[in-house]
This record gives sequence, C-alpha cells and structure tokens, in this order.
Amino acid sequence: MKSHVVVELIPFEVPDFVYIRMPVSTKKEGFKELPKFYLPQIDEVDLFKLCENFKDEVFKKAGKNLPPTAE
Repeated sequence: MKSHVVVELIPFEVPDFVYIRMPVSTKKEGFKELPKFYLPQIDEVDLFKLCENFKDEVFKKAGKNLPPTAE
C-alpha cells in the first residue's frame, strides 16, 4: 500500500545583499567582514545571472535536470 502526503514547502529565503569575493587574507590581519552590495545596487543583468546560477546550483545539488519549460 502506498500513501501520498501533501506538505507545504517554505520557499527559499531571498537575501538582501550579495558578498564580494575577496582574496584570502592572513590570520595576522584578523577577521574582516566581506564587502557587500544590496540587491537594489546590482544591475538587472548581473542580478539575473546570480539568480540563474543559484537555480542551476540548486538543481545540480539535488541531482535533478531542469524541466523543459525552465531552460
């Protein structure tokens, strides 16, 4: 016998900002918070690329292929 249960998934949390990739610092320099840009500061093209990359990484991590309508 099989049963299907319907659950409501909580959507991914949308960040307010993105960090900037920085070169690795030495321990002598101590902890430094990475610089960040808030989403309204990012142009549409770069924001779209970040979203596409996130989507691709989610599907990759899940071991799934994108549905045909999403490609």
